Parts: sequence; C-alpha cells; structure tokens
Amino acid sequence: MHPGNMGGHMGGMMGGYPDDFGSADVPPAIADATEIAVTLGDFSISPSEVVVEEGRPTNITVTNEGAAPHDFTVPDLGIQIQVAPGDTVTAGIGPQVAGTYDTLCTVPGHESLGMVGRFTVQSTG
Repeated sequence: MHPGNMGGHMGGMMGGYPDDFGSADVPPAIADATEIAVTLGDFSISPSEVVVEEGRPTNITVTNEGAAPHDFTVPDLGIQIQVAPGDTVTAGIGPQVAGTYDTLCTVPGHESLGMVGRFTVQSTG
C-alpha cells in the first residue's frame, strides 16, 4: 500500500464510530461465574477459541490492545462487547446451550482482516 494512502485506509476502518464506542451498556459481571479473558488486537482475537461450560454463567473480560475500536461478537448468542482502544470491558453472560458458534469483530473490514474465532459451549452431560 502506498504510504500516502495509509491514513485514508485506516480512517475508513475506524471511521463511522462515535467517540463513546465501547461505553454501551453491557451486562454486569456475575458472582461465582467462570472467568474468561479475551484480547483484541489489530487485527486478531486471542484466544481464537473460547470454551465455556454449558449451563454456567461466564464473565468475559475483553481487552483492546489495538489502535482501532473493536468488538467481541457472537451473533448467534446475541453477545456483543464493544471495546475502545486501550480499554478493558467485563460482561456477564448467562448460561448458554452447548454448541460451537462463530465469533468476530463487526467493525467494517475487521472480519476480513482476520478478526474471527469460535465460541464453544461444551456439554456437561
């Protein structure tokens, strides 16, 4: 990419998001829940697979180490945790049904740059 175009390219990936990105209401942490940590970078989700137990509530702590806004989204479970650059957000997630679900960052262009993964809810039976 031509150096003169980098600013416009990054602006397109970060543009369109309000200054309060990441301050959306998130479910509060749940007492005695399983604790999971996820790190978002430019442009990665680590770990790429999150594993939780079926029927157990989970607190997901998401840290954005990148320079761009990111989110940790599990569309099929209705989970979306927005995190501004340099911030950390913890959300309490109620018990889920066993299965394997796709995760991604829904900021335009980030999924195609590799911000994808899996969210596996393991059966306890």
